[in-house]
Amino acid sequence: MAQLLDQLREENQALTGDNAQLKKQVSDHLKRINVLELELENKQKDWAEQEKSKAVRSEQLKKQIDAYIQEVDHCIEWLQNE
Repeated sequence: MAQLLDQLREENQALTGDNAQLKKQVSDHLKRINVLELELENKQKDWAEQEKSKAVRSEQLKKQIDAYIQEVDHCIEWLQNE
């Protein structure tokens, strides 16, 4: 009986150590997940800002092209009236 008790205590001690190690691994993984989630959030914000910037730039270019077209139309009209 004493031998069984010693064996169970050793097994309990080993399992307690394994449990602590696994808890640390889980904690480390959760920290890594949090870091990755923050990085993802930042990258999504950056991407959204870039898309917004592209949309604004695209609109500016469209307006600029429209202005050039109007200018060309005025030049053609002026040349036709000459």
